[in-house]
Amino acid sequence: MKKSLRLMAAVLAVLTICCVLTAKGQFGQPAPPPDKDAAYDIAPLYREVRQLARRHYPQATAHHLNDAIHFEYNTRLFIVHEPQMTGEWQDPWPERGPQRGGIHCDISIVPGGYQGQAVIPQNFDKRYYTLALTAPYSQKLDAHLLVYIKYPRNVPAGFLDEMNKLLNDFDKFASKVAPPAAPLAN
Repeated sequence: MKKSLRLMAAVLAVLTICCVLTAKGQFGQPAPPPDKDAAYDIAPLYREVRQLARRHYPQATAHHLNDAIHFEYNTRLFIVHEPQMTGEWQDPWPERGPQRGGIHCDISIVPGGYQGQAVIPQNFDKRYYTLALTAPYSQKLDAHLLVYIKYPRNVPAGFLDEMNKLLNDFDKFASKVAPPAAPLAN
């Protein structure tokens, strides 16, 4: 009984220390919150991504809208289901993914560092294709890219390496833009 109480107290102490350390920024100062109103110009990044995608997938469609980039080729809807954290299966849902020889990619720029639950970079086996999740961070922009690349087993040689190299240096092609000025009150 005493051993289990000591163990529980030790675990609680370690968890408390971890919580305090992760809530602090560098040198024990509180980390500044990300600028949620930040706006970014990623049009040059879009041109680079589109050029790379079309070099490997000449018939790929691509578009850029606000802070997001998307491209795909030879995709379809798959009916997928995954286990919940409790181990129970979720109801199936349709999800777009690449067929053999295809590709599907979503990229968005998000203020601040990655705060997601998944450890990144990481590849997830989705049975029909692989989902690569990455979130390269730019200290210059104080932003990260949230990147979801779905690819089949026969992805062209060098494509993923070239894409990762481009996205890891995204701040060469993206910039922060000043938010629009507030209208003057009469």
